[in-house]
Amino acid sequence: MHLIPHPIPHIHTHTHTHSPDRPDTSIRMLVILRASSPTSALIRTKRVLQEMRSNIYSKPPKNKIGPGQSFFIMSVFAVAMLVPAGWIMHHLPEYRQRPPPPEP
Repeated sequence: MHLIPHPIPHIHTHTHTHSPDRPDTSIRMLVILRASSPTSALIRTKRVLQEMRSNIYSKPPKNKIGPGQSFFIMSVFAVAMLVPAGWIMHHLPEYRQRPPPPEP
């Protein structure tokens, strides 16, 4: 089997003149810069916020949560956050006495 190398496509290095069917590079750059402007970001942000607001209802809750349930949930969150930190603080002297890990 004889392998024929694929021809390398010719790359045009000269600049093209402006034609109606091919937009100028400066116009394309202007479009890109306008799309990334702060005003377009502000418009997108407003649109997202309006969509989020449409999903929010301002009605009273169906099931009221009592003070006992609120206290229980807040206690669970506090324990979940403070126990690992307390464990590490309690065992700091042990961690300091360990030999350093071997170097690879």
